[in-house]
Amino acid sequence: MPEKLDALPIINYFIDKLELDDILKCAMPHADPSNHIMPHISIGIVLRNIIAGRLALYNFKDWVDPFAPQLFHLNSEQVDYINDDRVGRALEKLFDADRASLMTEIVLKAVRKFDIEMDQFHNDSTSITFYGNYEDANGEDQRGKSTLNITHGHNKDHRPDLKQLVFDLTVSSDGAIPIHYKNYDGNRTDDTTHIDTWDTLRKIKGDTEFIYVADSKLCVTETMKHIDKEGGFFITILPKTRSEEKWFRDHVAENKVSWDEICKVQNPRDKKGQTITWKMVESPICSKEGFRIVWAWNSKKEEIDQNRRQKRIDKSILELEELQKRLESKRCRLKTKQAVSQEVETIIEATGTKRWIDVEIDEISKISYKQEKRGRPTKDTKYVANTKSPVPSEMENQ
Repeated sequence: MPEKLDALPIINYFIDKLELDDILKCAMPHADPSNHIMPHISIGIVLRNIIAGRLALYNFKDWVDPFAPQLFHLNSEQVDYINDDRVGRALEKLFDADRASLMTEIVLKAVRKFDIEMDQFHNDSTSITFYGNYEDANGEDQRGKSTLNITHGHNKDHRPDLKQLVFDLTVSSDGAIPIHYKNYDGNRTDDTTHIDTWDTLRKIKGDTEFIYVADSKLCVTETMKHIDKEGGFFITILPKTRSEEKWFRDHVAENKVSWDEICKVQNPRDKKGQTITWKMVESPICSKEGFRIVWAWNSKKEEIDQNRRQKRIDKSILELEELQKRLESKRCRLKTKQAVSQEVETIIEATGTKRWIDVEIDEISKISYKQEKRGRPTKDTKYVANTKSPVPSEMENQ
């Protein structure tokens, strides 16, 4: 019967190049000759399955069977001893090992073997969602080591009902190769992880001559000052909540800004080959911490913003027109100009169109006449004017 190869020869090439089996063997020493499969071999099976199989532990035996056993550093007799209990015990030994040093050793070997550039690192995090109960994953010590706390947090899968862990990953700009990763408690916020990550990258790199790139959670005074104080460099995104962002929007609205065109690139998501133009300009002011701010503009983002803005304006105008109809009804409960103003403000705030729509409310007096005295009217009957001031309408100006 022919034996299956699949992608394992390619995967094994990189595993052997990194000398991963030897590294795992040193990290998880096991001198028991009665063990049919050494722990580092079991971990190697787990690794290959994560890359090529993606099956549960209890399916490992069925997954390995069709392959040539040599691809897993096994002989034909050892395949019969593969089971989830044996793999589970190997994972426990991996838990007991110095995994931080293990990770650093593997990364440094990969850098040397494959000449990975380390002048720029990109960091991001995600949430790993869990189903079921994990009583031992509560942040307390297990087997002499602290465990992570699987708990509720800001779930990026939009499942706040489920517990999670936070998975933080840093990759190189040269091929997006993983350089550092770390798991955190499920309720750990991203803005508190960057100092630890940057310090670890400095140890791996051996110096601070690299650019650390991350999203707006890096834009925290304590974090940025720490990196700057240690002689590091970073690029991050200025959050909309910062006062510098509002200042620049007002500055652009009131002044002519000289944008410098940086480049033109093909939009990878457009089959028609649409070109995206990028422009940049340095802000006249620094951040409150004293760091440079550079504003970026691209044509695709402008197109998207225009479409979104128009949809919000259209929605706001539609709701204002519906309010107009309500005011014309005799059953409308909005009887004062102040009440109408509050209703208009609610619509504008809900649609986020305050910057683009101005609303003027006109109060029109309605005059009616009635007889001064009761009785059938005659040519000598006197009338008195009765003035009411309802709110008839609003006018919106873009």
